[in-house]
Amino acid sequence: PKNLEEKLGFEQIREILKENCMSSLGIEFVEKIRFSHNFELIEKLCNQTLEFATILRKQISFPQQNYINVNQHLHNAKIEGTYLDESSFFDIKLSLKTIVECLRFLKQNQEDFPTLSELRKNVDFEKSILSELERVIDDKGKMKSNASPTLAMIRSNIVNRQSNLRKQ
Repeated sequence: PKNLEEKLGFEQIREILKENCMSSLGIEFVEKIRFSHNFELIEKLCNQTLEFATILRKQISFPQQNYINVNQHLHNAKIEGTYLDESSFFDIKLSLKTIVECLRFLKQNQEDFPTLSELRKNVDFEKSILSELERVIDDKGKMKSNASPTLAMIRSNIVNRQSNLRKQ
């Protein structure tokens, strides 16, 4: 029936799932969950769930932080004449690092978690972006002085002038 989700109390299950999500990305995914008649899809999703439950149960080290929704940052970057600030670049850097860690985990454990490892095939990004972000953004989310020669010169001038002011 059309009201099957309502009859089964699926909205309550959805709310419990959302309460346990680590980020807004998970919440968005849970909101999209719908019943399906596709047996192969259901089987695949059940196997993924079983494999991830095994990861949790055995307390296997899986990346558990920085699941940041950077969609707004990426949308803003597409708009000509706009720029991203340090915090946006930092969010993107952290998010990409988490993706790399997840991909590495799935590659190293593909025999133990074959259904989850299949997800790796759908992920593709330019790895040089992360390298470049690591080159210019430090671990505290600040632009490194050596990000560009001009920035290095400006920051050096600021330090020199501050030093001169202190002396005076």
